[in-house]
Amino acid sequence: MTEIEFHISDLHYENCIENIRESVGHLSGVEDIQIDLNEKLLKIVGETDPIEILQILQDIRYTPMPFPENNVQ
Repeated sequence: MTEIEFHISDLHYENCIENIRESVGHLSGVEDIQIDLNEKLLKIVGETDPIEILQILQDIRYTPMPFPENNVQ
């Protein structure tokens, strides 16, 4: 099982959580989405493409910063 983590500095409100869940949750391989507003942390659990997640987050106007171990460039 793979975990992909992003720090999202512009993650502020509960509606941000719903927006991300709706946008990323349908992707093939996503098994769980964990979002911590206090830490501004998004964790995706499952076998999915981190680059695709990064692009979706940018498309919905967030500024995700992948952790180096995600191998997202």
